[in-house]
Amino acid sequence: MLTLTDRGHARLCNGLKRRDFLQVGTLGAAGLSLAGYTAAKAQGAVRRGHDERACIMIFNLGAPSQLDTWDIHGSKPFTSIEGMKNIVAPLYDRAYSALIEDLSVRGLLDSTLVCNLQEFGRTPRINPAGGRDHWPQCYSVYFAGGGVQGGRVVGKSDPIGSVPVERPVEPADVVATIYHSLGFNLETDLPGAAGRPFPLVDFGHREISELF
Repeated sequence: MLTLTDRGHARLCNGLKRRDFLQVGTLGAAGLSLAGYTAAKAQGAVRRGHDERACIMIFNLGAPSQLDTWDIHGSKPFTSIEGMKNIVAPLYDRAYSALIEDLSVRGLLDSTLVCNLQEFGRTPRINPAGGRDHWPQCYSVYFAGGGVQGGRVVGKSDPIGSVPVERPVEPADVVATIYHSLGFNLETDLPGAAGRPFPLVDFGHREISELF
């Protein structure tokens, strides 16, 4: 978890395992939910007289040992499709839905963007081991809160999920969407090497406007 403040501080907190977050269900630790934690942090920031923005990243590991992970190549030590269906996905569903509900009840969802992202999808066809391999050509991401309107679907794949056939979105568009939700000006230039500026978002890419 990386916390950035306007004073330039950065803290990296490790120690909790992926399974700890999933099994808690509400993504809480020591009786404090994620929504409660962010609320307490925000209140503390106000009392200290400075603005604080937190980015909390939960990364589901995909390297051996692969027990109960997302890497469903089929054969051991990787997860099977059955393991994904009966173990991994239900744990995630409970944790994610509890997080969204908790943020909503506490009035924090509108000011918190929850992103579900990955670097690739899974092959449309089952491999010989009875699993699905890496497939960067087509996959889905989804957002909640942060100004995003619920219940919207943007884009469409072919029937087997192999390629986009309608409103394809690129990674730079996803990044632009996150920055837009956080209130950043997408036309901002950042300082680069030798004083040469570079854009916050790649040229020609904008937020996914249909979400807002």
